[in-house]
Amino acid sequence: MLLEILSTLSAGLFAGAAIYVNLVEHAARMECGTGVAVTEFAPSYRRGAVMQGTLGAIGFLSATAAWLKGSSFWWLSGGIVLLAVIPFTLVVIFPTNKQLLDPSLDKNSELAVKLLIRWGRLHAVRSILGLVSFLIFIILLGTFGVEINSINAAPNNFVSGERRIAPFLTGVVQRGLRVAARAT
Repeated sequence: MLLEILSTLSAGLFAGAAIYVNLVEHAARMECGTGVAVTEFAPSYRRGAVMQGTLGAIGFLSATAAWLKGSSFWWLSGGIVLLAVIPFTLVVIFPTNKQLLDPSLDKNSELAVKLLIRWGRLHAVRSILGLVSFLIFIILLGTFGVEINSINAAPNNFVSGERRIAPFLTGVVQRGLRVAARAT
């Protein structure tokens, strides 16, 4: 149970921080003007990358360990959703980060504005993935007692909470992909 709680805590902290960045920090950064927003982006990004990368890795590893120790496959699934943030960041968001961090970027240019707007939209996908992972884990924690009884009674049965995860996850991932497609 400790691994499941660690997974849930990591995903919750990740999701909360990512959502905070989208709804508060990036919005406030944009209100300060493009030049200030680009200048503030570098130290914020540097600190956020360390924290978010660590939380994503801990959440994935603890969820995987929980699954390997006999917890439901959905723990691994939630961990994979959380882990997906890392390659998404490296493959999809990193080119925008690199441009925003480029010292030759005119901090008050139209390009800088477009990059900051694109970054906010792409980061929203990270927030969605973190939230989906957290919700999967919360649903699983809510059905944990049922899961134990279900495994003892009939090992091949899915828990009712688990049946709700697949359609929920499919819908959220589809919405996240639409947001990412519009941002690029």
